[in-house]
Amino acid sequence: MALQLQLSSVSIETDCLAAVQAIMHQQYDYSELAAILTDIHDLQRQFQEVQIGFAPRNCNQVAHRLASIGFESGQNESWLHQAPNCIVDVLQYDCNHLS
Repeated sequence: MALQLQLSSVSIETDCLAAVQAIMHQQYDYSELAAILTDIHDLQRQFQEVQIGFAPRNCNQVAHRLASIGFESGQNESWLHQAPNCIVDVLQYDCNHLS
């Protein structure tokens, strides 16, 4: 999606610390994740700046809710201007509890 929008910088957060560490580790990986990590590194090169960070799940309920909905429904959707009704409650909670 970031490529389609022609963004030059992206910031990605995940609640999986092991994923962040694996992505940031630039040496070749012989694990079962090697092909996925290679794809991620290839995608990173298409942007001027990529920030990848860890955020505990309780810090981003919106992402958790969207991931759960996507997993259960199997749908692939994007919203660019207005949040879908299914996340309005957690969006308000996350925005009101920023530190």
